Amino acid sequence: MKIRISYINPVQACLVCAFIYLLGSLIMIFLNVTLVPMIGGKVDENWLRTIIVVPVMSLVGGGIAGFIGAILYNLVAKMTGGIECEYQECDTSEETDSN
Repeated sequence: MKIRISYINPVQACLVCAFIYLLGSLIMIFLNVTLVPMIGGKVDENWLRTIIVVPVMSLVGGGIAGFIGAILYNLVAKMTGGIECEYQECDTSEETDSN
């Protein structure tokens, strides 16, 4: 079955992107704090400030990027018709009958 995405809620896109960016920044900070010293590198002296500032900036930046991206998508989707996707519905009764 084919569907077409013609609208993305900017607020929902803002929330999703913000938390994806936050997760990415936390992973990068963890890798920087744990792996850099293991290979002989030096961790920034202001690591505590980095641990606070980078996730907050990523959260805000990701939210702004998601919001603007959704608005731009909605404008372009009006002209082009949106993105066409294909999905398949699964019959869950087959899975439960075999158990």
